[in-house]
Formats: sequence, C-alpha cells, structure tokens
Amino acid sequence: MAPEATLQDLDRRLTRLEDERAVHDLVVRMGTLADARDWHALAELFTDPVRADWSGLSGVASAEVRPADLVAGWRQALSGLDATHHLIANHEIEIEADGTRAIARAYVHAAHRLALAHGDPAWIIAGRYEHRLVRTDAGWRIAAATFHPTWGAGNQQVMKIASE
Repeated sequence: MAPEATLQDLDRRLTRLEDERAVHDLVVRMGTLADARDWHALAELFTDPVRADWSGLSGVASAEVRPADLVAGWRQALSGLDATHHLIANHEIEIEADGTRAIARAYVHAAHRLALAHGDPAWIIAGRYEHRLVRTDAGWRIAAATFHPTWGAGNQQVMKIASE
C-alpha cells in the first residue's frame, strides 16, 4: 500500500473519531447544561427549527420548534426544582458516510428533586434518547431529539408542583 493511501485512511479514521467524540460531547452537554440551568448555551446546541419528541412521556405530539421555545419549556419545567441530574450513557453513534449527518442513541437516567413537606421529594425517569444531528458551520447541532421513556419511579407530581 502506498504511503499516501495509508495517510488518507488514517486521516479518514481520525476525522471519524473526532466527529464521534464531538457528537458524544454535544449529547452529554444537553443534559449538563439543563442541570446547570444554562438556558442560553442549551439553546445553541440545536438547529432552528429542531424536531422535539417527548410524546412518549408527555403525550404532546412531536413538533418542529424554535430552540428558544424548546428551552423555554424546559426552563419552566425545571427551574422550580431544587436539583436535576441527567446521566447520559451507553452511547451508540453513527456518522453518515459523507460526514454531514449523524444519529446518536444513549440511555438517560434523569433525577428531579424538590423538597416537600409531605411525599417523596424525587422523581426519576429513565429511557433512551435518540438524536439526529447535522454538521453546520458552527459544528455539530441537534436537528431532532426524541426521548423514549422506559420506566419511572418516585413522585411525578414534583414536576407539576415545581412548575407552579
């Protein structure tokens, strides 16, 4: 094999690894920025519009929304809580051959806490995220995000109480 071919193959493999890492980090940042309540930085992770689908949890149909509107909904739902913790793991990342699109799947375990005078102060929901991403001039961005819930435990009412 010619040295040029070996270098080209190495360059392709390195680019793929860099893309997989960038996609992984973007998906993780979605959870950590929500936990940190950094709403401005969170909105920058998405394309405009972004397809949001939490229908398996909320019953609200999937829709294309502006990132600011998506994040505003999360802000309303999460800001009244004492704490949240989104653990995102077991990533499966597929980069399309042309390097412009990707699919990322990962498990999520999200804990929500609100100190209450009565009742369980925590609600935990677990499931799987599926993100569709596109490469933009600013780097990878989430073009579609879907949450597939698997199980929940605790007091789901903490979400209602916190948003009031």
